[in-house]
Amino acid sequence: MNKFFEKIYDDIIYYEKDFIEVDKKINREIDNLVECYGLQQTETNLEELKSLLYEITRISQREGFFLGMRYALRGFVLFLLS
Repeated sequence: MNKFFEKIYDDIIYYEKDFIEVDKKINREIDNLVECYGLQQTETNLEELKSLLYEITRISQREGFFLGMRYALRGFVLFLLS
């Protein structure tokens, strides 16, 4: 089932307009956070920090999608059984 959700996420959801807009907002927030933190860091450290924050965000979005799909599917099955 996870492979099915991965396929949906990677091939469809990731390219949806709403997802792209949310992704842009997240990227702006990351840039703002790094900018505040950046006064004390080297350029290399800032790029590493940005990369780490982007990766955390991507994992969170993906896992959140999987969790939501499992929850929706479970709810649908319970609805059908009631």
